[in-house]
Amino acid sequence: MNYNTKPIKIPPFCEDLAEETGVHIGDGCLHIHKRGTSYYYEITANASEDKDYITYLIKKIKKLYNIKPSITSHKKTNTKTITYFSKNPLEFKYRLGLPLGPKKDIKIPNWIISNNKFITACIRGITDTDGTVGFKKKYKRYHYYPIVSICSTSRPLIYQLASQVLKLGIPLQFITLDIEKMKNGIRCGLFR
Repeated sequence: MNYNTKPIKIPPFCEDLAEETGVHIGDGCLHIHKRGTSYYYEITANASEDKDYITYLIKKIKKLYNIKPSITSHKKTNTKTITYFSKNPLEFKYRLGLPLGPKKDIKIPNWIISNNKFITACIRGITDTDGTVGFKKKYKRYHYYPIVSICSTSRPLIYQLASQVLKLGIPLQFITLDIEKMKNGIRCGLFR
C-alpha cells in the first residue's frame, strides 16, 4: 500500500478535475472499508492498450492531489489498477457527487454541467475510459465514416451525455439497448 506522507492538495474546480471526474465516471471506484478504517480510490485500465494513458493519469492525479498512486498489475485479466489511499480526496470526490461503490445510476455532477469547458473535459475523460472509436461504411463499400460510441449501465448518464453532446453542436444518433440483452449496458452511439 502506498500511504502518502506529503500534504494532500484539494483542487479547485477546473478542467483537469472535470476530466479526472470523467475518468472516474468511466473506470473509477471509491471505497470505504466497512469499519471506516480504510479509504481508497482506484481506476482500472487495460495493461497493454492503455500504457500511455496510465502514465497520463498518474501525472494528472499527482498534479491535482499531490498524491503518487500505486500501480498493481493483474496478469490474469491483463489490467492495471491505479490506487491511492487517502481519506480527504475520497471525501472530496464524494462531495463532488461521485458515489461510493457501484456506479449503476451515476450522473455527471452539476458543477461540470454548468460550464462548457468542464463538460468538454468530462466527456473526454468518459470517452477515454468507456468510449470506442470505429468506422462505418455508410454509403460506400469501405469503412470511412468515423463513429464514437460510449457504453454504460447508467441510463441517467447516457441521457446526460446525449443532451450535452447535442448542446456542444455535435451531431448525434442516440441508440439504447435493453440492459438484459446486452451484458455491457446501454449504448449511446455518437456519429460525426
